Amino acid sequence: DGLPAVVDALHELLERPSAIVNSWGDILAGAGFAEGDRPRMAEENLLQEMARSARHGLAWHGASGRWLAPLLAGERGEIEGFVLVWDPQQTANQLDLTAIEQAATVASLELAKQRAVLETERRLKRDFLEDMLTGDFRSVEALLARGRSLGWDLMQRRVVMLVDLNQFEAYYLRHLDEGERHFQQIKQRFLQGVSRVVLSENPLSIVVERSDSIVVIPYFTEEMPLTQAQRLAQDLAEKIHATVPDSLDELSISVAVGGFYENVEGLRHSYQEATAALEVSTRLSGQPAIIWYEDVALYVLLNRFANQSQVNRWREQTLGRLIAYDQNNNT
Repeated sequence: DGLPAVVDALHELLERPSAIVNSWGDILAGAGFAEGDRPRMAEENLLQEMARSARHGLAWHGASGRWLAPLLAGERGEIEGFVLVWDPQQTANQLDLTAIEQAATVASLELAKQRAVLETERRLKRDFLEDMLTGDFRSVEALLARGRSLGWDLMQRRVVMLVDLNQFEAYYLRHLDEGERHFQQIKQRFLQGVSRVVLSENPLSIVVERSDSIVVIPYFTEEMPLTQAQRLAQDLAEKIHATVPDSLDELSISVAVGGFYENVEGLRHSYQEATAALEVSTRLSGQPAIIWYEDVALYVLLNRFANQSQVNRWREQTLGRLIAYDQNNNT
């Protein structure tokens, strides 16, 4: 079913290697390739050439020896991927080309259906996570039941990790001319990249986006010693940091880890600690890309103290003139 069925039918009909890729070059489905010979499509220049070639529909891309049919999305008909058929000698006839166009139409509809299902699922998970991390639930029993309805066993959760895009606001301002779709694609790749790593290393983890960050709640059994769980969390954070940025243009990431707790209510505190650690890390020069709350807890407390309005008023009343003099005179 789905995209694999579309590309399998196209390959069977044309007897040529065929694939469906998204606009970032990720292979969504492929057929007709030798074992280990799955194509790589992530080269930015090639993708841009393909988009230009297929802007008005089915096109021949001579440099790569492929037929391209765009997958269109939305009212504006933006290209979100391609159906590709390898044909180095350009021997496809009109019936073959019609089949490629029809496959692109079916694939576009299938992607639209998948997007709708995924968006509904993501919304339900985001709403649940929001309630859990803000303490907006009637009872722990109700929270556990709601988690089970989403396929999550919350009894084996002890810590929250937060994965964040570094200086995303500055990146946004530098790339305004690329449009909002570009930034949505960046965030989608960010989520996909983190999900791919986490689910391969700790398959029962919870992975949900929240604002510009991604919340990861790993699965550790109650019997697992704390030191072992901490070591596995560090390994997971290192794998995320080493792997995910490869697909994020020029962006880098940070991973913050909150404290470990023995019950589900503690996850809210762990999340708050991870958030605080991430905030402090942006102010400390030379801070590692993987930050544990326990390593910066003192800085977090000092930062909270410094942000209190009373402290700010006291500082202005007692040191304001001296600070202004130093700033004005570079002393």
